[in-house]
Formats: sequence, structure tokens, C-alpha cells
Amino acid sequence: GTAEDLESLDRDAMQRDEANDTVALTIFLFLFLFGCLFVFSTALIITFVIKFGVIEFTAVSVLCFIVLVGGWLLAKSIIEESKMQHAKKTIVYWKEVTKAVIIEEMQRFKSEWNEHF
Repeated sequence: GTAEDLESLDRDAMQRDEANDTVALTIFLFLFLFGCLFVFSTALIITFVIKFGVIEFTAVSVLCFIVLVGGWLLAKSIIEESKMQHAKKTIVYWKEVTKAVIIEEMQRFKSEWNEHF
């Protein structure tokens, strides 16, 4: 009874604590990674601007932005297309099934019509 319930509650609490610790560590690692990326990119930008100038940096930034957005749109459309393939196959399948059922019903109706009239 009661001792088992307390042990079960302790196990649940320990599992929750372990899960919370894992989530906190994951968030900390991602924040550390993004912090390092930010520092690296800031240093890279400063170096680039000092070496080439602001206009070249702006041109390269705009081109990179265009390439990234274009790549993202292309990847998104490819992923959407692959998701839609299953839906298209299902639609074609149900269209064929529906057509077969309708033709069968029409033939049945014709045969009944011919029997009665």
C-alpha cells in the first residue's frame, strides 16, 4: 500500500527531475552554441568590413540572403511535393474505385431496368 505508493511517487519525481535536468542541459548547450556562432559571425563580419568595406559586405550579405531564401523556398516546395505525392496517389486510387463502383451500379440499374420494362 502506502510504502509502494511513496516509492512510486519518489520514482516519478526522480524521473521528472532527470527529465528537467536533461532539458536544461540541452537548452544550455544550444545557447552556448548560438553564443559561439554569434561571436564567430561578429568577428567574421568585422574582419570582412575592415578588409573589403561596407558596400562589399552589404552586397555579399544581400546575395547570401537571396541564396538562403531561395534555397529554403526550393527545399520547402520539394518537401511539400513529396508530401503531396501520397495524397495524389490516394486521390487517383479513390477515383478509380469510385468509377468502378459507379459503372457497376449503372450496369446493375440497366439490367434491372431491362428486366422490368
